[in-house]
Amino acid sequence: INPNDPNIGRIEALTSTRVQSESLRQAGEMARQGKNEDAMRIYRELYGDRPPDGDIALAYYQTMYGTASGKEQAIAAMRALAARNPGETRYVVELGRMLSYSANTREEGIRILQSH
Repeated sequence: INPNDPNIGRIEALTSTRVQSESLRQAGEMARQGKNEDAMRIYRELYGDRPPDGDIALAYYQTMYGTASGKEQAIAAMRALAARNPGETRYVVELGRMLSYSANTREEGIRILQSH
């Protein structure tokens, strides 16, 4: 074993699965209570600005959309997520849902939702 292996630092920095699961549960609960800013602080501690694709990304960007300044960033991220995963209709459906909330993008959102 090489004590200078650069992977040692990365391994030590990993959050335990149990701690991460508890943090995700807490973020989800805060989001359900409408405390999106607090939930996003937890999500950013865990994932920075790039959550892994999947259910976590959906929760992350849905929560971000609910923050005071996160709507545009969440929409852009959902567009990118849908583009990276063309076979996953849940991403494009969520994008359509987000777009349907604003008068400026509602028509596009409805068009996306109608096609799915």
